[in-house]
Amino acid sequence: MQFGNAAGTKGERIQKWAWQDNRLKQLTKGSAANIIGAVISSGFRYISIYFLVRGLGSMHYGVYVQTIVLFEILRSIGQCGLPQGVSRHIAIYHLEDDRRKIWAVILSSLLITLTASGLIGMLLCLFAETVSVRWFKTGEMTEIITQLWWLIPLNSLFFLIPNFFTGLRQMRYRTYVADLYQSGVWLLMVIIFCFWRPDLLTYFWGRASLFSVGLIFPFFILKKIVPLEIASWSEMTRVSRELFLFSLPLLLTTVINRVLFRVEILFLAYYLDPGQVAVYHVASRLSDIQNVFLLPVNTAFSPHSARLAKEGRFDKLNKDFKRVCQWLLIIALPVSLVFVLFPEELLAMFDPDFASGKWVLVMIILANLFNISTGPAGIMLSMAGYPKIEFFNALLVGVFSLFLNIKLIPLMGLMGAAIAIAAGVVLINSLRIGETFCLWRIFPYTIHTAKIMGIGFLVGVGGYALIGQFTMEPLFKFALGSLSTVALFFVGVFFFVLTKEEREWAVSAKKDLISRVS
Repeated sequence: MQFGNAAGTKGERIQKWAWQDNRLKQLTKGSAANIIGAVISSGFRYISIYFLVRGLGSMHYGVYVQTIVLFEILRSIGQCGLPQGVSRHIAIYHLEDDRRKIWAVILSSLLITLTASGLIGMLLCLFAETVSVRWFKTGEMTEIITQLWWLIPLNSLFFLIPNFFTGLRQMRYRTYVADLYQSGVWLLMVIIFCFWRPDLLTYFWGRASLFSVGLIFPFFILKKIVPLEIASWSEMTRVSRELFLFSLPLLLTTVINRVLFRVEILFLAYYLDPGQVAVYHVASRLSDIQNVFLLPVNTAFSPHSARLAKEGRFDKLNKDFKRVCQWLLIIALPVSLVFVLFPEELLAMFDPDFASGKWVLVMIILANLFNISTGPAGIMLSMAGYPKIEFFNALLVGVFSLFLNIKLIPLMGLMGAAIAIAAGVVLINSLRIGETFCLWRIFPYTIHTAKIMGIGFLVGVGGYALIGQFTMEPLFKFALGSLSTVALFFVGVFFFVLTKEEREWAVSAKKDLISRVS
C-alpha cells in the first residue's frame, strides 16, 4: 500500500508501523467501514427524531418513545442473548472453514429467536391494556400493541442478522444492512408520513414495513459469502445446544444492560408526563453520537479478540486494546467537548422547550466519555469465554441502577434519571477494566491518555471563555464553537500526543487522499 509522497526509508518506516500485523489491518479497515456507516446512520436518525418531534409534538413523541423502549426491552429478551454468541461461534467456524456449522448457527439462532420473541409478543398483546393504562398511564399504547405486537419478533430477527456478517468479518455488508439501509429507509418513511398523516399508529406501521422488507435481502448476500450447506440433524442439534448454552448467560447480561440503559424511561413514564419523557429521550439520544465511534469498533474487535484469545496471544491483545482505546478517546473527546460547552443551543434546535434538558445531556455525555475510554473491555470478556463475568457485572450494576432510579426520579425528575444512568455506566466499566487487568494484565490507559485529557481540558476552558459567554444565534454559536473546538483539539493532539510515526502517517495519508480526490 502506498502512502502519498512518503518514500524511501520514511515510507518504509510508516508502512511497517501501520501494517505490521495483518489482523490489525483487517480490524482497522472493518472499524473504519463501520464508523463511516454509523456516522451516516446517526445523521439520518437525528434528522428522523427532528421530524418526529415536529410532526407529533412533544406529548405524542413521548408516547412513541415509551412504546419503542418497551418493544426494545422485550426484543432483548426474545433474542435469548444470541447476538454475541452468534458472532463468536461463526467467527470460530469461519476460521475452520466449516460451512455446515456456520449455517447451523445461522438457522438455529433464527429459529430460537423467532419462537421466543413470538411468544413474548403474544403475551404482551394479551396484557396490552394493563401495561398501557396502569404503568404508562396512556390508552394510546393499547391500540399500537394490539395491532403491532408482531413487531417484537420482527425486531428481534432484524437486529440479529447483522451479527452473522460480524462473525464472517464482512463489515461492509454489516454496515449496509444494519446502518445505511435501516436508517435511510426509516428517515424516508418519517418524512413521507410527516407530511401525509402524522400520527402514532401510522409511524409504527411504517416501522413494521421497514423490518418486513429488511429481513429478505440479507440472505442473498449471505449465500454469496458462504454457500449454503445444510448440516445433519445431529450436528445441527449439537451446534444449537452449544450456542444456546454459551448465549444463556449473555441473555441475562443483555436484558440487564438493556434495562440499565432504558429503565429510567419506564420510571419517568410512571412519574412524569410524556412531554418530560420526550425531553429526556432527545437529550439521551443526542449523547448516543459518542457511541458512533465505540459501537463499530466493538463490532470489529469482537471476532478479532475471539481469535487472539483462542490462540492465547494476550500480549498482542493488550497492545491492540490500548491502541484502540487511545484512538477512540482522540476521536470522541472533541465531540464530547462540543456537547458539554453548547448543550442548550443543541437541544433548542429540536424544540425551544427541550433546552431544559441541558444538564441531563451534560451528565450523560461525561459518563459516556468514560465508557468510551475503556474501549471494548466488555466485548473482550465475552469473546474470551467469560460471559458469566459480564453477567455478574450487569446484574450488580442493574440492581444498583434500579435502586438509584427508584430513589432519585421521584425527587429530582429528569436529573435523577441522568445521575442514575451515569453512575451505572461508571460502575460497570470500572468493574470491566479491573477484571481484564486481573485476568490478563490488560489495561486501557497509558501516559498518552493523560495527555489527551489534558489537551481536552485546556481546549474546553478556552472554548468556553472565547465563545460560550457571547450571545448570538444558537445555530451559529453551535457551529462556530464546534469548528473551533475540534480544530484546536486535533492540533494539540497532533503535536503533543502522536508519535513521530503516527504524525508521518497522518500527513502522508492526507496527501494521498488529496491526490486521489484531485
